[in-house]
Amino acid sequence: MSIPIPAINYEQIGFNIRDLRLEQNKTVVEVATDLGISVTDYRKIENGDVKVDVSDIVILSAYFGVPADIIVRDCTVYLVEERLRETYATASQQNSSHS
Repeated sequence: MSIPIPAINYEQIGFNIRDLRLEQNKTVVEVATDLGISVTDYRKIENGDVKVDVSDIVILSAYFGVPADIIVRDCTVYLVEERLRETYATASQQNSSHS
């Protein structure tokens, strides 16, 4: 039996943040400056290259003036337990062969 397991799609969160920025006619530089982070770090958020945590989401939702659920909408993907087992089994085998 396979059980769906939720996982976070950080790329989707980035898309949602980018959409908010564009809707508000803000530039990447403007948002990064307002948030007190580097443009590079902000771009990583929009590109989904970093895992934003709950405090980041709260800050971003306050900045854009939207509820947090707008930022995290459509960001849950479901992995199947069986697929996870295969992935972990492969990783374990690779780790044991390097020992």
